[in-house]
Amino acid sequence: MHFDPAEPHPGDTLTVIVRSTNGTSPGDSPALVLEAEGAAGTTTEPVTMRAGGGDTLYYFAVPNVALGDLCLLALVDGTTPEIAGKVTVTERPAGPPVANGIYKVITNHQWTCSEQPTYGNEIHVSVQDEKGKGVAGAVVDVDYADSTDPGSIYNDEGNIPDTVQMDGSGNFVGYNYWPISDHGFMVFKLSVQGEPSDIATELTTGWWETNDENGNYCGEYGKNVWGHWSHTVVFQRNLAATEICEVDTDHAGQQSCAIPGHLHHHPQHQACWAAQ
Repeated sequence: MHFDPAEPHPGDTLTVIVRSTNGTSPGDSPALVLEAEGAAGTTTEPVTMRAGGGDTLYYFAVPNVALGDLCLLALVDGTTPEIAGKVTVTERPAGPPVANGIYKVITNHQWTCSEQPTYGNEIHVSVQDEKGKGVAGAVVDVDYADSTDPGSIYNDEGNIPDTVQMDGSGNFVGYNYWPISDHGFMVFKLSVQGEPSDIATELTTGWWETNDENGNYCGEYGKNVWGHWSHTVVFQRNLAATEICEVDTDHAGQQSCAIPGHLHHHPQHQACWAAQ
């Protein structure tokens, strides 16, 4: 099992990744559910995404975790124990003061096939003040999901930056090839550095080309190979906001192929917590 976040806090959604080791594809792999037992009781969580490209990956999301130990058990067909794990949920450390508001994610757009460039991925980021004016020089942190093994990253073009800085208009445009990593899809999280900020999540360069129904997302050579996507993220300061949230993509690109999968968030529950 691999976890994101590796050290969860109350209100977080815990992503749990189970990877098969017998070479089965999604169509041949058994059904799994995840049983989560903690201070708030026991829940059974379904798979939010199952994908291949090698060994099958099962994604689960445990929402709104509570303080204390959280015991996890993956069950084949809902009955037969397969693999177990445990994480401890600890108090959330204090963040930056909220005197000047919170930067909220107002756009987390996964590009459609008509928008997606041929080969590679673009990332467009904007940071705006409360009136929608760009914040010149603002810095946005670029973090990996905690389940990522940085030493396993390959197929990228140069180093992936830890931060990106906005230009004089409050915008940044970047490009990379198709970085891939072990232990799940290559997923990034963006937030405004040094400020109370939402977290834009599910930014991935690693959706496989087909889903469980063998739907091809774009169907055009050189575009969206292995299901990789470009994204646009916009942060805007909100002076009245009191919560910090994780914001997933709009899944716009995946709409071309059956029902979207979900990575590093819960499909029905948004992770939010009071800003400190």
